[in-house]
Amino acid sequence: MPSYLVETFLGRGNAGERSRREERARSAADELTQAGTRVRFDGAIHVPEDEICFFVFDAPSSRTAALVAQRADPDLQLGGFVGPRQGLGYALRNADTESLSALDEYIANLRRTPSWNRLVVKYFGDLALNILRNAQKE
Repeated sequence: MPSYLVETFLGRGNAGERSRREERARSAADELTQAGTRVRFDGAIHVPEDEICFFVFDAPSSRTAALVAQRADPDLQLGGFVGPRQGLGYALRNADTESLSALDEYIANLRRTPSWNRLVVKYFGDLALNILRNAQKE
């Protein structure tokens, strides 16, 4: 089964939250396994100076790994984000550093284009104006 590394935000002052998230990730992986989707939580890697916490999962897909990580961190937003970076996660294979760099670059570039605004309006409707206004405050 492939391994996936899910990147999440964990502020410098919240190091104690890591153990709670690890327990929730372990519990969520066990729940999915009992329901018939085999998932194993391999641990977490906290990089406080970058305010990042990586979850490591063995899972059948990146989507499954990301969903388990979201159960461990309820603030985690899967996919693209709008507004301040807090709880963002993507699931990629551990060894796929090239894809991670490409994804980071792509999202950063997309957020600087009019296409980003159109996507926000399309998918967030009436909330779009507030979301875009908050994103400009970054």
